[in-house]
Amino acid sequence: MIDSEAKDQLVDSQRKRGRALTVLLVLFGIFTAIAGVANLGGSDRIAANLPNAPGWAATGIFAMGLLAILAVVGLVGIWKWYRWGAYLYAVLTAAVFGLNMLILGGGAPVLGLIGGATILYLVSRQWSEFE
Repeated sequence: MIDSEAKDQLVDSQRKRGRALTVLLVLFGIFTAIAGVANLGGSDRIAANLPNAPGWAATGIFAMGLLAILAVVGLVGIWKWYRWGAYLYAVLTAAVFGLNMLILGGGAPVLGLIGGATILYLVSRQWSEFE
């Protein structure tokens, strides 16, 4: 009888993550973590440098920092082939997009939405392999 960990390793060895998804998960994981820490530590400073930002922008930026850290958890879940990682990442991408639109407006927040949609598209191509 195969123990659970050995079974997971066997299943993982049979899965093949595409190169594009692998690269994006690593890059987004790194940059999302950096952005999250920057938002958590410098929300007041960042908000002060946004000329048209609403009065609650510092709180919103701090919240985006928390959401970014949770998004890294979602990316790790995707890396480990868990569907909950994709669901979590999708919800957080939409939430951060909404906050960015409220704080910044314009087209800049769309870039984050495009990045998240790209990862989710690549995940959808291998959805049957996720647990």
